[in-house]
Amino acid sequence: MSTIKSMFRVFIYVLAGNAIGAALYLTLFARDARLDYMFLWQIIAIAAACAFTKVIFWSRKELSKEQIKVRYVLHFLCDGLVVFGGAFLFHWIEPDQVKYVILIGIFFTVTYIYITKAMIESDKRVANALNKKLRKYNAGEDDV
Repeated sequence: MSTIKSMFRVFIYVLAGNAIGAALYLTLFARDARLDYMFLWQIIAIAAACAFTKVIFWSRKELSKEQIKVRYVLHFLCDGLVVFGGAFLFHWIEPDQVKYVILIGIFFTVTYIYITKAMIESDKRVANALNKKLRKYNAGEDDV
């Protein structure tokens, strides 16, 4: 899949994950919060920035398993920087609110793991379907 398509998928997943995480957070800890339209743009900005970090996985050559693992760690750290940086920049939390910093860390980690697993499983399904079609195609060539 092209890098652009993959980045768009990440954007959609992160946008949905941010919306669900924000809804949970607000429901549990800030029921009286009043949000304006800028909150939605902030979530969109964070989702876009997280999608852009997908370029960490771009390579002209095939990556080894070790290289992929290192890139996942770097990607997790970069996305964490985006999420926490955005949370502080947009004043969703302040650095001295340790409980809320930890909660956002938990929400971020769970969301990151879920999105990553969903994308890996989706990519595996696509690869398996393509391999099956290639085997079927190649089996047809043998008959000629």
